[in-house]
Amino acid sequence: MNTESKYPYEDIVTPLLFGEIWRNIPDFEGSFQVSNLGRVKSLDRTVSHSRCGTQFVKGRILKQNIKRHYNNFKNDFAYILQVAICFENKRHDLIVRRLVFYVFNGWKLTQKFDGMIISSDYDGLNCRLDNLKFCSTAEHLRMLIQTNRTEFTKKRPNKENIKPTFRLWKPVSRCDVSGNLIETYPCIAHAANKFECYEKGISLSIRNKTIYRGFKWRLAPREFFDDLISQYPAIKPARNRKPKPPFVEVDEKK
Repeated sequence: MNTESKYPYEDIVTPLLFGEIWRNIPDFEGSFQVSNLGRVKSLDRTVSHSRCGTQFVKGRILKQNIKRHYNNFKNDFAYILQVAICFENKRHDLIVRRLVFYVFNGWKLTQKFDGMIISSDYDGLNCRLDNLKFCSTAEHLRMLIQTNRTEFTKKRPNKENIKPTFRLWKPVSRCDVSGNLIETYPCIAHAANKFECYEKGISLSIRNKTIYRGFKWRLAPREFFDDLISQYPAIKPARNRKPKPPFVEVDEKK
């Protein structure tokens, strides 16, 4: 192995690394395998060919791609390793850490769970099996808050002046548990911005008639816009046209 390589996936030459265990990938048995160190390889196999009928393909360690996800709150990137495998003339893009965890824990690749696979050391390029763990959505959000990679509350910057679209807006009322009206907002976006909460939470509260953040939310009549429209006069901005050059009379006798 190259001594300059920091991660096992960077070595695509050495057939077997120290302590490495290879296992078949479900639904791709006999063609592709994954190791507990996060490497993926293809096996010697015979594939169909349009002209020759069949063609022998020699196995090799596959090169992995790095996907970068920008974090606006932290102003940096999160890295995810991805590998592309071609099976029966169809390309499959697989996330390596999910592939390693699923295969060595006996999970199906098509099986869905309410959570995600993360790296224990928060290094997306370290896809060793002993560095991976499963966490629920709530645990993942808690981890992001602890590592200061997201805000604790949902806030919408630059939402003080939302462009009025009264034709599409649906006014929303915030009521107490007894149903008494407290405040009415032009739309869910205004309510979420002023109340500093999630728009989806308000929407689900209206749809399911449940309590969200200690209040009942319901749609208000559109008569609420009658007084609000007057506060947003339809002022058409003036066009910045280039001034015309002054007219100069030309003396034709000269």
